[in-house]
Amino acid sequence: MSDGPDQTTRNAYEREVTHLRHAINTAKIVVTLTAGIAATFVAAELQVTDRNPWEKTAALLIIPMLCATFWILVLRPPSHDHEMDLDTYTKTKDLADLVHRLMVAQVAFSALSSVVAALGLLIP
Repeated sequence: MSDGPDQTTRNAYEREVTHLRHAINTAKIVVTLTAGIAATFVAAELQVTDRNPWEKTAALLIIPMLCATFWILVLRPPSHDHEMDLDTYTKTKDLADLVHRLMVAQVAFSALSSVVAALGLLIP
């Protein structure tokens, strides 16, 4: 009997790790785009000469959004140059789960800051 997983199991790990790495890279694209959209709305609100609470709220909401964006962009999937095993799969899965949670939070903060900025432009 062999001590490690069989070839079928290693192939399954390889496919799943490849998928998780794609999911991490897709999250990087999503947060980059949503950060740009939210920043545009907040910048438009900040251009208005009348100061209001909407403006400050939108600017404050963009801070955690930018932190989450930066955090997601600097995270790198673990390298798997060596033989695929359960440990490599688990590390990649844990990182993908973290990136997913951060992406959901970042998109929520982006949407919220955009809505608050738009309300500030519409409601004097």
